[in-house]
Amino acid sequence: MGLIELLAALALLTIALSALLSAFASSVKSLTRAGTEGTALTVADRQMEVYRTLPYSCLALNAGSAPSGCPSVSGFPNPYSADQTPSSTDTPDHRTYTVHTDITTSGSEKTVSVTVKDSTGNVRATQSSLFSQTAFPTP
Repeated sequence: MGLIELLAALALLTIALSALLSAFASSVKSLTRAGTEGTALTVADRQMEVYRTLPYSCLALNAGSAPSGCPSVSGFPNPYSADQTPSSTDTPDHRTYTVHTDITTSGSEKTVSVTVKDSTGNVRATQSSLFSQTAFPTP
């Protein structure tokens, strides 16, 4: 009977260890995903913060160059470019992301939407903000 009991104990131990390893594997995957989404939110926030510093008249996509009378910007984040790929040194986790910006105008309001995708094309973060001309008086 000793050998059968030993085999049964080993089988139970194997099942318990495989369940534990499975839990660790899913935890690692969850942490990686959370880190990627956190970094994407940081990248989107950096892009949006640049728009919050600009005058209302400068909230425009202009193929990467500043419209007349607006402050010029180089590198990332560039508020005048619709599509950007920050270098890996611009992101906290040193991965590559694609940043897409849309600006829509409705009367005296502009909505700026920023979407961040990872290297596989999955959307990891979105942010949008409403800018009103009354909140940005022209000097």
